This record gives sequence, structure tokens and C-alpha cells, in this order.
Amino acid sequence: MVTIRLFEPKDVNFAAELIRQEKWGHTAKDVRRCWNFEPEGCFIAEQDGERVGHVFSVNYSTVGWIGLLIIQQSYRGQGIGTTLMRTAMNYLRNLGVETIRLEAVPEAVTLYQRLGFKSEFDSLRFYRELRPGRTCLQAKDEEIHQIKDDELEILGKFDAECFGANRLKVLQGLYRDFPQHCLVARNDGIMGYIMCRETNSGFWLGPWVCEEEHPEVARDLIVSFLHALKANSGLCVGIPAPNTMGIQLLEKLDFSLMSRSIRMFWGKPAYSGNAKENFGIGGPEKG
Repeated sequence: MVTIRLFEPKDVNFAAELIRQEKWGHTAKDVRRCWNFEPEGCFIAEQDGERVGHVFSVNYSTVGWIGLLIIQQSYRGQGIGTTLMRTAMNYLRNLGVETIRLEAVPEAVTLYQRLGFKSEFDSLRFYRELRPGRTCLQAKDEEIHQIKDDELEILGKFDAECFGANRLKVLQGLYRDFPQHCLVARNDGIMGYIMCRETNSGFWLGPWVCEEEHPEVARDLIVSFLHALKANSGLCVGIPAPNTMGIQLLEKLDFSLMSRSIRMFWGKPAYSGNAKENFGIGGPEKG
């Protein structure tokens, strides 16, 4: 018999191991951070007392996000994933969420469609090897600096206009764990910002957000970031397919297309943000 319970601190290593098996790159630190975003919205599935899967959700007021749905290989095909998804969806709907989003790998699309999700657009994954001393485009002389504590509130408001929901708690969590990888571009106000986290397989760049009318700021932010990042590893970034300017920029900087997922939604269909201002998603599990 399958039972669903709330995720607990003792489940962090279990989730990190399932994620490692899927080669998604998240560390135990990532798992704990995602759980801290929404402790009441993360769930564990158990069968006869044994943990067999999990799902995470995060609430951004009227918009919710679901991710990190994983069932142990030997327990798949028994409806456990559907049960976990319904639990997470019910949690978000009870909070007043009107739109739920997720990023689906192709093999999971049918499951989400049965739950009422519809396709929105493709979400692309680009990758680049990082090597010390590797040259890249030069950034222009703009006011780009490491994000400061007192900038987070105004940064959250800027991000909400572009992303379509207030995800300040996510920005605060990433900044707290990786302040050295968080840059902001300012003029009279915020023009854009970029964040990055370290993973088991290298680095994940995002969120990376800039105003659509200032694509040069997106360019200068990532170039400044690449110059500052001293690492011999890989760098991955997810970008909405409608952001063609961002895709062209990544290709110019020697990023290569690695894979793609499908952005899907349940509920209100209107996209309240601007995909062309999102140059790098925070992650498929949280948008």
C-alpha cells in the first residue's frame, strides 16, 4: 500500500541519491534548499514502509511550480508518480494557486497530460566546458557588481516583473549559499542580474534575467560572470525557447545545445511573465 507523507530532514540523502541516479546534478545542499523553500509542499511516497519516491513544489502566490518528481526504477508504472503529483497539486490549489507550471522530460509528458497539463513552449539546455584562461567576449564598462544584502528586496520586485511571480525566497536562498556567484547590473535602477550554483556535475547558471529592450546587459552580465568564474568544469544553463536573442548569445559564447524539456502548465493559460527576459531559468524544479 502506498502512503504519502511530508518530506523530512532525514529524507535529504535519500532524495539526493535518487537525483544522482537520474544524473540531474543536484547536491544534498540543493535538496535541502528546495525543501526549505516550501516545507509543507514537499512529499515522500512510501510503500510498505519503504521510501520509493518524492516530489517537490513551491508556491509563488498565484503561481506554483512542481519538480523533482522521481520514483525508484523498480516501482515505476504503479501510479505512484500520479499520486505524488495529485498531492502536490492539491497542496498548491489549496493555497489559492491559479496556475501550476513544470518542466517535463519527454517520457513524462503523457503523465502530466493525464493530470490536465498543457504544453507552453520548449525549454532548452545549453552546456559549455569551463577552462582556466579560456577567452571570451569582453564586457563593456557598466555598473556590474556582486549583489549586496540590501539589494535583494528591490531585485525581487524586478524579477517578479520578468518572471511573472514573486520568487524572492528562491533568490534569497541562492544568494545565501552562493554570494560569490551572484551579479547585478544597475543604472538608475536594476537592469538585470545573474546567479549560479555549484552542482555535482559542475555549475548551473540561473536565474539570469534582463529587460528585453537591453539584451546587451544580459551579454555583459554573463561575460563578467565567465571572467570571474575560475573553474575547470562544466556550465549548464536552461533557457526558454522563445528567447531567441539569449540562444544566439549562448551560441556565440560557445555553448552547445545539450537537451530540451517541455514547459507545461495547469490552470490559467496566460503566461504572466516574459520568456524573452528570462535568459536562464532557476532550475526545472522551481522555474
